[in-house]
Amino acid sequence: MNEDERLETLITGRLLGAGKPLGWLSMGLTLAAVVCLLVGTAWTPVSLGMVVAGMAGSYLVVRVGLDAKLFVDVSEARLSAQALDEAMARLGLVPHGRKARSWTERCRSARRLLVRLAATVVLQCVLAAAAAWRA
Repeated sequence: MNEDERLETLITGRLLGAGKPLGWLSMGLTLAAVVCLLVGTAWTPVSLGMVVAGMAGSYLVVRVGLDAKLFVDVSEARLSAQALDEAMARLGLVPHGRKARSWTERCRSARRLLVRLAATVVLQCVLAAAAAWRA
């Protein structure tokens, strides 16, 4: 790994780590929607939509959090690309024999996960605003 790749992985890891508050916001909105479902408000479809988006967000929170830590570990030479790929394949997190990707492509894919997480939170916020506006 050259210096440019090391810096790119470090910055990507830190950026992904900075997305942690999105996970907390998503969790709070999801819990509020679950309470609305349990209480039986008139906005059941909206609450259900918030819960579904929150479940997708929960998956993305785990993925973004894991990637954040792994990218920092790689950038700080605690983990090599080969060791990472082999361990991920053994754990069934990536297909065996997956073609090796450049660090630039890996960073781009990780940032897309963060954007997807942000999109689920925005969807939850829009649904919550719609429910509040109608109430």
